[in-house]
Amino acid sequence: MNGEGRTPDYRYFFPENPENILEKSIGAVQGSYKDLDVSGVRKAFNDVVALFDGNYPGYRKCLTRYHDLSHTISVFLAASRLIDGAARSGMRFKNKYVQLAMISSLFHDIGYIQRTGEKSGTGAKFSIGHEERSIEFATRYLGERGYTDFDSMRASHIIASTILDLSLESIPFHSEELKTLGKIVGTSDLVAQMADRFYLEKLLFLFREFSEAGVPGFPREIDLLKNTESFYRDVSEKKIYGEYEGIFDLIENHFEHTTGKKQNPYREYMDKNIDYLGKILTDCEQDYRSLLRRGGIVELLRREERLNPPRKKGFVS
Repeated sequence: MNGEGRTPDYRYFFPENPENILEKSIGAVQGSYKDLDVSGVRKAFNDVVALFDGNYPGYRKCLTRYHDLSHTISVFLAASRLIDGAARSGMRFKNKYVQLAMISSLFHDIGYIQRTGEKSGTGAKFSIGHEERSIEFATRYLGERGYTDFDSMRASHIIASTILDLSLESIPFHSEELKTLGKIVGTSDLVAQMADRFYLEKLLFLFREFSEAGVPGFPREIDLLKNTESFYRDVSEKKIYGEYEGIFDLIENHFEHTTGKKQNPYREYMDKNIDYLGKILTDCEQDYRSLLRRGGIVELLRREERLNPPRKKGFVS
């Protein structure tokens, strides 16, 4: 929890124009890797934006609204900052590995995007196992652009690090360097979404993705909101400070260099989101949507529900 009672500054991580995020991310990494060739990273970033927008051969536009472009580029930015923070603590990686980690962070959720022939639903049906689809895309993409088979394998291992219920010990990393980069990308995947200013509102989108995928345990929106508190404390935190070994804390070095203060705004806003969720569940469970005001998300869902009443029960409490 933010013990000083300050309001965290979400500008540090809230997704902006994709081009701005690209420059912030490259700037963060090049703070420690000044000779890093980022041409391949730039190309991958622009291709990913085109892919999510429906302008990439063989793929449809991304239709999932939780696992969307804003999430992907948020993870990319967090991973870039964490790579820089690790370097400032003395933990440096080979330039090629840094490139592959940045590209892998961009590709980690490609599996949600439907191929041209996949017409039904939104792609959320691929929630379980989407990482394998992401790895398939990454392997093909890197191979077509002159990367070696070893590079593709390294990227696949980094992407696999984002699978929450997969032990890192079961991933055959070729070096401790790559394993650490897997921890960085896996950590970034968790903290970027939970620190999002619209995280609580976006959980209503995640509920719909889970419903389409048939993920058990969440018959109503409120059930997902209730589960989020325990997910944060019993799954996310244990993964971040267990298998990922608390590498998250090294991001403070990045912010100390860029702002002059040793701080972790991701941690601050994650705690702020969970604290506010606790207030909602304690004080306003029966009318929880009334306290989810950001981004116009609730209003959007209400309009959609009026036009197309959900066939399944549970979309509201």
